[in-house]
Amino acid sequence: MNCTNLIEVRLAANNLGGDIYTLNFSTLSQLSKLDLFGNNFIGNLPTGLYSCRSLQAIRLRDNNLQGQIHPEILSLKSLSFLSLAEIRLTNLAGAIKILMRCKTLRTLCLSGSFISGANLDDNGMVDHDGFQNLRVLGLSRCGITGPIPIWLSKLNNLQILTLDSNRIMGSIPSWLGTLPRLFHMRLHNNLISGEYPKKLCRLPSLVYQLPESQVDDHYEFEFPAISTVRENPWPSFLQHVVSFLPPMIDVSNNNMNGSIPTEIGQLMLLHTLNLSSNNFSGNIPTQISNLLEFRKNIQREERREKS
Repeated sequence: MNCTNLIEVRLAANNLGGDIYTLNFSTLSQLSKLDLFGNNFIGNLPTGLYSCRSLQAIRLRDNNLQGQIHPEILSLKSLSFLSLAEIRLTNLAGAIKILMRCKTLRTLCLSGSFISGANLDDNGMVDHDGFQNLRVLGLSRCGITGPIPIWLSKLNNLQILTLDSNRIMGSIPSWLGTLPRLFHMRLHNNLISGEYPKKLCRLPSLVYQLPESQVDDHYEFEFPAISTVRENPWPSFLQHVVSFLPPMIDVSNNNMNGSIPTEIGQLMLLHTLNLSSNNFSGNIPTQISNLLEFRKNIQREERREKS
């Protein structure tokens, strides 16, 4: 690549291939966005990208790439979007420790990329104050073991969290219900046990409308953050804006038990609640029926406003 003035390169969803190292990124000093999603490139993650100091967004997902994330990625001081999903990476814990130090990162998608997983709750992460600007964290199908990582409790800007299809054990921690902006959470297909925590019935962004000063609804992804049919039940044109993803809690296909708490009716802004394939017992709270009726009324009002 000798087009030294290029600012954006978008080559997604083609049949391009070959060794990615044949692409000379070092000459693209002005490059801010690189999208090679859905091609057939092979080889290790290209370290030449680290010389593109203007890079803000990288999407390499769904290629035949491999390797590991190196600390040199921290030289990209403006990096806000990184999607390396569906490739073959090693050392999940090491990658998270490095990326925690990327202060500008707002979207991180690593789903389905790690050959072997890890417990993400060791001291090097728990004591770290990274990811303070992170809005989206995708760690589905990463082989994660152990409990839900406690360092997530510090991510006050987090809005979307996917930890589904791992080997996460233990109960859902109460602190998860205190994250002020979290509204879309997928924990399904794990080994989670215990009762549904009442604290999770008070997620601020699902109980009441946040003050305008705290709303980040119109944060746009530099590239679509969720791209494959397998993990994306929403139309592709909705993938660019955070607010178009449905407010959702999915804890299906786990080992949870006990009764469904009546407090769940407080989640007035919730669109999708999936509790299926667990061991819940007792009656369905009438508050859920009230919640469904409330949602229907909201949808009627929205249709009236559009007509």
